[in-house]
Amino acid sequence: MGRTTYRMIFAFLTVFTLLEMGLRHASAGNIAVNIRSNGFMNGADYNIGWEFSTNSSIMVTELGWFDRIGVTSDPGFASAHTIAIFSSNGDVLVSASVSPGTVNPIAGLPVISSNTDEIRGYFRYVEVTPTVLTAGQSYIISGTNPLEFPDPFAVGFSVDDDMTVDSDINFVQGRMSSLGTGSSLVFPTEEMPVDEWNGRNFGPNFQFVPVPASLPEPSSVLLLALGGGLCLWRRQRN
Repeated sequence: MGRTTYRMIFAFLTVFTLLEMGLRHASAGNIAVNIRSNGFMNGADYNIGWEFSTNSSIMVTELGWFDRIGVTSDPGFASAHTIAIFSSNGDVLVSASVSPGTVNPIAGLPVISSNTDEIRGYFRYVEVTPTVLTAGQSYIISGTNPLEFPDPFAVGFSVDDDMTVDSDINFVQGRMSSLGTGSSLVFPTEEMPVDEWNGRNFGPNFQFVPVPASLPEPSSVLLLALGGGLCLWRRQRN
């Protein structure tokens, strides 16, 4: 193996390392929604989630699920929950599962009671392959909620002040699938328009980092590096 080949391999490995470091750094991101809750529900055998739109391009780095901690609930999940972000036409863009128990780490502000300010739970997150959501589009985040191993999820926000949404996204409405589908990941077609008590079911949440308009896609950076390496190889051969 010649010196030129070693140089090319070194260049490629350097690019891959830099990209991986950048993606790992991006994993500590903004929390999409922080909430206060005055109610909880469990034993609901359907996929639950919510619809949102993007004000700017963002890169999703982690998906999360609500873990209630209270008088009747110990920390951790009774079952795994598979979470996904869908396009508006139902294509899965990114997905992952939180594990039973307390394996997945907590991030973000605690969920507190709207009435008593007591801590009622947190969101636990799992890292995903960084996935870009384009500005000005609608998406749905949703997850499984199996009947046989119910975990409570937060509901019943009576005022807008009980939910703080990151400025890069807009909360649109709640979403759910038909009854009896909670064990398998399905696209939640049922719309739950927001009124005083309905339309806010958490369930799922996510973390992300903003994508600067001037930042090239990782694939573009890789192509530039490959092109540079190819030019170097050709130059050495001539």
